Amino acid sequence: MEITIDQASVCGDAVIAVHAHPGGFFAFSGADDKSDRVLMKSIRHGPDRTAGSSIMIPSGVMRARGLMTATVSGRSTSC
Repeated sequence: MEITIDQASVCGDAVIAVHAHPGGFFAFSGADDKSDRVLMKSIRHGPDRTAGSSIMIPSGVMRARGLMTATVSGRSTSC
């Protein structure tokens, strides 16, 4: 995970954690809320970055949410 966060920081990208809800529940659960409070602090890198969380149900449909901390700057040309 640290390598992904470091690379995203260099490239100006966001990190979005994805997990499945194999039972088909198409909403963020209380358990998701609790774990995201911890996870978002870990994957949000720098003062101008976004972190996100996404769920996927068996059909492949996804729902995402993000935490924006500020306006994201332009992308580096090396990425």
